[in-house]
Amino acid sequence: MRAYKFYMITINHSNKKKDVREMDSIKLYWDKRFKEKKWIWGEEPSEAAVRTVVFLKKENKERLKILDAGCGYGRDSMYFTAHNHKVIGIDITNTGINMARSYYPDIDFLIGNIHDLSFPNASFDMLFGNFLLHLFIKDFRKKIIKESLRVIKPGGIASFSVASTEDADFGQGQEIEKNCFVNARGIMKYYYSINTIKNEFKQFKELFIEPMLEKHVHDYPHEHKSFLIIARKEGTVEC
Repeated sequence: MRAYKFYMITINHSNKKKDVREMDSIKLYWDKRFKEKKWIWGEEPSEAAVRTVVFLKKENKERLKILDAGCGYGRDSMYFTAHNHKVIGIDITNTGINMARSYYPDIDFLIGNIHDLSFPNASFDMLFGNFLLHLFIKDFRKKIIKESLRVIKPGGIASFSVASTEDADFGQGQEIEKNCFVNARGIMKYYYSINTIKNEFKQFKELFIEPMLEKHVHDYPHEHKSFLIIARKEGTVEC
């Protein structure tokens, strides 16, 4: 098994129509991508999912109830399920969810918005989002993080992988907010630094932050520098 080093940081304690338009735009883009490319990132789990499972094993976390937010066609949902966790996958794209349901019929997949989840408070032990959070402007990221805190249990975990300011794509395209760019394909991406991670996740009790380098082969061979963020909510885990 590969060994990963985590760095622990202890933390002290719009407009609705515009929101709909933005989510519709994202939905249309990813529906089109899944229809054209199918298995865009292959069948293997993301690097973030692999490292998150390593983290959970180190903490002796077993049989967790996990929400895979922005699950796409379900490859990470399957990986967590294979490690004996109970997973619900959610994504805004009909195409992605239909693919996931077809490939992994034993896993529950739902269509929905990750910034406005329909689940009751404290429904999950962990929320996971691979390359999800950085696809939104600041107001949306705040909503997603707030919803993450709401739906995970006290002492639970939110795990996100996000783009880094060290990534080769940083600075390319039109800057619409600080460190947030729209590239030539029309995709918006926000690039995180350690400081912006600490600031956006300051409501969590602890952060475990690890730099990652992940290779992709879709469209053309390339790699992305990113961060894995594992954030622990205040409170005690129920036994």
